[in-house]
Amino acid sequence: MLPFGRLARVLGRRKPAAVDPVVGSSLFFRVWPNDLDLNRHMNNSRFLALMDLGRYDLTRRIGMLAVAKESGWFPVVASQTIRYRRSLAPFSRFELRTRVGCWDEKSFFMHQTFWQSGELVAEAWVRARFLSKEGSLTTAQVMALIGDVRPSPAMPESVRLWVESGA
Repeated sequence: MLPFGRLARVLGRRKPAAVDPVVGSSLFFRVWPNDLDLNRHMNNSRFLALMDLGRYDLTRRIGMLAVAKESGWFPVVASQTIRYRRSLAPFSRFELRTRVGCWDEKSFFMHQTFWQSGELVAEAWVRARFLSKEGSLTTAQVMALIGDVRPSPAMPESVRLWVESGA
């Protein structure tokens, strides 16, 4: 379930600054009591919900959200992998960074990281696609509509192996 108050804050900004998709964007949050699990640290599912907000923010800032809405397209997560390295304690502040790491013919691979006090808390890769009523769109179609026709950055070896494993 999406944290709707945070969603309103992210999407409610009038005109956020445009960013390069490969450079990405950052959002800052605080761990609230409703983010906690029984171990009194941020629940693993809350990380995933906040990652949704990071992707909404990035797609909005690069112009893709508007193009998708106008075209009747919608983004979907095909698969994701996350590694938790540290806990986030109640009321602590942290940063979520989101960028497009690379892409192939069908999917965008979003790299999302959580940071606190300069330390990596969690790292995730998300395989995302855009769909229309007619089916899946190619990444070239999506990139062309936002006016970005550059080739993909090199796919990291760890992502290539993840994809080959059936992700």
